[in-house]
Amino acid sequence: MMMEKCKDGMKVTCVCDDATASTMMQNLCKMMVGCRCSMCCNCNLMMGMCKVEMTKDGCVMTCTSGDAKCCEMIQGCCDCMNACIKAGCTCCMMMNGCPVCCCMC
Repeated sequence: MMMEKCKDGMKVTCVCDDATASTMMQNLCKMMVGCRCSMCCNCNLMMGMCKVEMTKDGCVMTCTSGDAKCCEMIQGCCDCMNACIKAGCTCCMMMNGCPVCCCMC
């Protein structure tokens, strides 16, 4: 999957090396033409060490890594989520599959 900006928005390109899987994907897309399209971006922070500290009126979750590439991925997730929230998307922080904090700007 590749995403890129285009004149009025974005373009998503999906490819598959397996011919059967590629045909299945194409058939699903043909059946769904005209339907609403959504993208789910899951920023899984398993590449870092996450800790939670309580504050007076909530909590702070910090996720860090001593590995440069893992740190880059964590910070990329941060950039992605900040851009989504700023644009009006809903964001929900999950811990063990349980929603603990949700927001929408």
